[in-house]
Amino acid sequence: MGDSVEKLAQLYIKEVVRLHGIPVYIVFDRDPWLTSRIIIIIIIIIIIIIIVVVVIIILIIIVVVVIIKKKKKKKKKKKKKKKLMRTLRWKINIRIKQ
Repeated sequence: MGDSVEKLAQLYIKEVVRLHGIPVYIVFDRDPWLTSRIIIIIIIIIIIIIIVVVVIIILIIIVVVVIIKKKKKKKKKKKKKKKLMRTLRWKINIRIKQ
């Protein structure tokens, strides 16, 4: 297949370019309706991708906030437990001294 493509390219250059020159522009023979539909589809796909990325970013932010809240809650609980332990030790020390 590679040979036939090369032969076709050589034939094109030999015959068409020799007679008509190198093409300055390419005529797009598709219907403008089809072209506009393709552009609309591409725009819709880009919008969908942007929406998905934004949703993912929002979900990541929510997860990070939840993790931070859990850590703070855990820290607070630990602090409360330490305070309770100090109070219990203090009460135990008072009883022992009496």
